[in-house]
Amino acid sequence: MAYDVTKVRWYGGEHEWTSGGPKDANTTDFWHYAVLSATGPDRNYVLGATPIKKQTEVAKALRRLLRRVHTHADFDIGRIYFDSEMYREDIVTTCREIGADFLIQAKDAGEPGQLLEEARDGHPAKSSNIEFAGLTSPNKRVNAFAYPIHPGEVGSDDREESHTAWITDYDVDGRDLRGLAYQYRNRWQVETAIRQLKHDFQGRCASDNRGVRTMYFGAAQLFFNYWVALNHELPYHLGDPAAFQLNGQETLHAVRDADVRDAKGGDNTRV
Repeated sequence: MAYDVTKVRWYGGEHEWTSGGPKDANTTDFWHYAVLSATGPDRNYVLGATPIKKQTEVAKALRRLLRRVHTHADFDIGRIYFDSEMYREDIVTTCREIGADFLIQAKDAGEPGQLLEEARDGHPAKSSNIEFAGLTSPNKRVNAFAYPIHPGEVGSDDREESHTAWITDYDVDGRDLRGLAYQYRNRWQVETAIRQLKHDFQGRCASDNRGVRTMYFGAAQLFFNYWVALNHELPYHLGDPAAFQLNGQETLHAVRDADVRDAKGGDNTRV
């Protein structure tokens, strides 16, 4: 899984659920949504999204979304990927309390920053004794490692650092650090999913009602997941997986034109 926060532009008046940010498309006000996504190959389903008022609520929102997954799906949480914006003690505490493995991109400062310095000679660096200020659990330390950025990683050419540091509860002395660093690339699937969801499936909503806006975002999530499922399943039914392509607009047109009566009656073979 991967967890992130995205913003949606707001052009209305001042509102308790919006907050400021760098100017984007002639506005500096945004609604913020916490998003939890699966990161399996070709199955980057959005598992849940919820609005948040401020960044201090990201851990509570994560717990809320994971509780929904537990309630409505038989889902193995496994590992959760986070970017450096989630380099927070409450995220670590939440993962530990729910029993989820985590891999969080660290800030380029403090002890993780020292690991980055040690790794500049081309070799990975690691530590199993980093103190994370603010942790309230009995174990106030985390493990960390720094590893070269994979050449195929998104944005790798634009980074100043040649390595990335992560914190985790994995045994960094016994794990394949190269494998962990490589698998972290799966986290980018949540950003891809969010971008496609907002661009192709989210309808325009001018309401300042949190419930209405949540419904709109939820509908976009539903249509996006339809699209992911169709792209994964249909090629095998149609017999030509390599040549099959279905974009978001085509999916929405298909939903609009679907004959529900025929489908309920079992005659779903018409084209």
